[in-house]
Amino acid sequence: MEIVIQVNKQLGKITAYDDRNAKTYTIEELRSLALTGDAEAQKAMGDYFYEMKNPVETVAWLKKAADNGHAKAQWHLGVRYFAGADVEKDLDQSEYWFKKAAEQGDVDAEYGLSGCYVAKQDFENALHWLKKAAAQGHADAMEMLKAFSPMLSSN
Repeated sequence: MEIVIQVNKQLGKITAYDDRNAKTYTIEELRSLALTGDAEAQKAMGDYFYEMKNPVETVAWLKKAADNGHAKAQWHLGVRYFAGADVEKDLDQSEYWFKKAAEQGDVDAEYGLSGCYVAKQDFENALHWLKKAAAQGHADAMEMLKAFSPMLSSN
């Protein structure tokens, strides 16, 4: 269950729909909820500021949600640190955030973590996380394993 930011460009209105309780929030209400420590609301605030093209606030809110254990926020931070998007590129930080989310079973984070290990030339750990992501049906991970299977079977 999550909170989804809804942008109505025709009306110039942005709201947040919380499918946990079928409630729609204004951004002000969402911010109030996020300030109570609700990790899902904090992640949604990160999504809101991403839509508003405010990278500083995007990362700040994602970090709050990630620190509160939100796996998708952790994954988003892993992606940002891996690519150097809105933050300085840092493979150690990328690995840290991907691993936190992957340990919660987030398949995108498992795949991201495998890429992080490839970048660090730690192929044993890369293969471990790639196999985990593929086992959960991650299409890119399955394609990657298929591409590498001739090399893997020769070992």
